[in-house]
Amino acid sequence: MSTEHPFIQQLKELNKRLDEIKSIVLNKSESKPVYNNLDFNELFGISNSTAKSWRKDGKIGYTLVGNKIYYTVDDIKIFLERYHVRVKKK
Repeated sequence: MSTEHPFIQQLKELNKRLDEIKSIVLNKSESKPVYNNLDFNELFGISNSTAKSWRKDGKIGYTLVGNKIYYTVDDIKIFLERYHVRVKKK
């Protein structure tokens, strides 16, 4: 009986969560084409500082209107595609 390395297990769990997020985004794309910063943070389960860091590092596209930050579904799709990692099956 072979046991998977904990890192591989974590990658699989992360991959599953990203697939769930992608599914949510794809399903909401028709009903909610734009997410405000709070919605985006809740969707990904991240803090304001993490979202700010992702924007600063150019990881996620966004729209700034006045002092309000918005993410389009396309911004999120591009982000997910860019950082999606497939787990190799043995």
